[in-house]
Amino acid sequence: MPSFSFRCQKLLSYLTELTLYEGGTETNPDIEVLLSSGRLKLNTPRATYSHEDKYYCYLNAFNKLGIQEYNLNKVLILGYGLGSVPVILERVFEKDARYTAVELDPDILALAQQYEPKEILGKVDYYAVDAFDYVQYCNEQYDLIAVDLFLDNVIPDRFRSEDFLEELKSCVAKDGLILFNWLSYTEGLRQETEKYFASTFKAVYPDARMIETGGNRMLCVRV
Repeated sequence: MPSFSFRCQKLLSYLTELTLYEGGTETNPDIEVLLSSGRLKLNTPRATYSHEDKYYCYLNAFNKLGIQEYNLNKVLILGYGLGSVPVILERVFEKDARYTAVELDPDILALAQQYEPKEILGKVDYYAVDAFDYVQYCNEQYDLIAVDLFLDNVIPDRFRSEDFLEELKSCVAKDGLILFNWLSYTEGLRQETEKYFASTFKAVYPDARMIETGGNRMLCVRV
């Protein structure tokens, strides 16, 4: 149960954002954890990595996909942040899954375990490893793979490659979903996303679709 002081902070956060943590790591030199409208938000200077059920890129994508109709027992999250994906699936869509959290930055994983709701904390297996390495040696299959791999607001080149997309195939169960989050809040980013979707993502997944989520585009395929 949250402490009395934290409950007071949550109430105050509806009036003004509160800074709970400021710092940096080798991977993310400038990060902060905020409390905003009662939700935890993980920010870098140019991107939001997590915002509980207000992480609209996934919330809106799940709504448009009708995620409540999918049987999700095992979920892989590549680029975990503070765990918005399980928060959304559990609280909004009433899913009961087991989550594998892959996050390169161990300090962000430590923050996730510090701030994550206890009812979700016990359902997550945490791995501080590179996402490409994890999928390359993956020996499990997941009903949903959520790819949310940014360094600030940039997706590293190795995660844009066809090789990475091919590796994902071995980790997804039959009729499972792959969702790949891309930024599209400027005309340049929209063009970059659309070019990647047409030239690379659909080359590996011809049946893929792209969902507008409000500021982001979610590349989706049911395998």
